[in-house]
Amino acid sequence: MSITLPKQLPAPHDLYLQSGNPQVVGAWPLNPEHGAVYITPTMVGRESERWKAMPVEARIGQLDRRIDLLQDVGKVASVHIDSLKEELTTDSLTGLKNRRAFMTSLLEHVSEKQGHFAISFVDLDRFKQVNDTQGHAAGDSLLVMIADRAQKEVHVREGDEIFRLGGDEFAVLIGTQSTGNDRRKQRPEGETIAGFEKRIVAEVEQAAQECGAPFVSASIGTARHLLGETAEQLLARVDEAMYADKRARKVVA
Repeated sequence: MSITLPKQLPAPHDLYLQSGNPQVVGAWPLNPEHGAVYITPTMVGRESERWKAMPVEARIGQLDRRIDLLQDVGKVASVHIDSLKEELTTDSLTGLKNRRAFMTSLLEHVSEKQGHFAISFVDLDRFKQVNDTQGHAAGDSLLVMIADRAQKEVHVREGDEIFRLGGDEFAVLIGTQSTGNDRRKQRPEGETIAGFEKRIVAEVEQAAQECGAPFVSASIGTARHLLGETAEQLLARVDEAMYADKRARKVVA
């Protein structure tokens, strides 16, 4: 099927779908309430004459209705697209942003905030035991509680972001500046990366205690972005820092 603009059609009907059927020359939206209808060459001529004989006010009214219809369709499509984007970038279990959103945000920071941010990876230790001994529902409840505490209790600043990468893995994108608009989200003044990591681990362990899984803890590794460093290079350093922490604490999965 091809789209052409036939000369015999009046201006408001300038979109014309040429059909392969020689007896049916197109699909013409004669009435937006009824949708497109198939028309013959005779019908084209008859409708053209009807349009020419129509008063100017009536023509304007029809055009306005068609414009309103197109605008309504556009609004619905825009809402649907926004909803789809949100769904694609949000973890359905915890409500945190997901891995896709993390990579998008990371690449933006590498491009725009060279050397002015850091990344932390958080990997839950012995989380598998929760699923094995208490069931997956218990494991899901623990993940939700950790996400909630991370957002509300860790005092992540405005501009910082928390993500669930998948399974029992989380990431925190740490900015170096704060707007000061939200006092609850201010990180303690002068806090070091080591101090930040300890608070993250403490929140994980507290959530695990409340969920009846006191054996769960977290390994965490953080690295600041270096000038000229690629996203892949930064992620490799963060990953190594996280596993170094796991080895130092002699964690057994």
